[in-house]
Amino acid sequence: MAELSKLALAAAMALAVATPSANAEPNPVTAPDVVTALEGAYGVHPGRRRNHTKGMCALGSFVGTPEAASYSRSALFSGSTIPVVARFSLAGGNPKAADTEKSPRGMALEFRLSDGSKQHMTMLDTPMFFAAMPRTFLDKMLALKPDPVTGKPNPEALKVFAATHADNKGQADFLAANDPPPSYANASYYGIHTFKFIDKANETTLVKWRFDPDDGQKELTDAELKSMPADFLKQALIERTK
Repeated sequence: MAELSKLALAAAMALAVATPSANAEPNPVTAPDVVTALEGAYGVHPGRRRNHTKGMCALGSFVGTPEAASYSRSALFSGSTIPVVARFSLAGGNPKAADTEKSPRGMALEFRLSDGSKQHMTMLDTPMFFAAMPRTFLDKMLALKPDPVTGKPNPEALKVFAATHADNKGQADFLAANDPPPSYANASYYGIHTFKFIDKANETTLVKWRFDPDDGQKELTDAELKSMPADFLKQALIERTK
């Protein structure tokens, strides 16, 4: 976390009904399978993350509202100011990815509670994830493996992946229809995971997070996408926090 800056994080909580779990996969995907596939698609970059490799960190704070406390007895919603470490990132394992890529932006949060415990949240700026099952994630990384001759993913492999994995379509359509934001601070971030909020009466509410920017969602124009520098997101966040 070389770059640390203070960032005001504004959050809106969306209560949602969770989708029932799909049946277990007949051939479970393992962590080594995914790591190997990611390295095959993006190469090996010692000392760096395998996915969401390009990114930057920020420091901020979070204050839970009384409305949230009515759903959860977690110390996260005590009303106290809780330190947060955030990491903003681009999807994929290329540390030199261009910020103009039509790929998801990520926001990961680590809430540091007063008792020393931590809570984590992982979010993307797309309302849906591309993989309902680990197999889809693995198969996409395999399809992204560059062809030795062209140095780029094989278009036919990507077509086959798209045709055989319907759960990929929602995010793919969203990315095609929406240009990237001009700043990490101009995107809404949607929780990937569903959490159980348990109140003081032991009643459970299933929740997914959504963080919305104070300045609203914004997109680059097609012309701006062609002219923006490869690393504008980092500088934009630094300038904003000044």
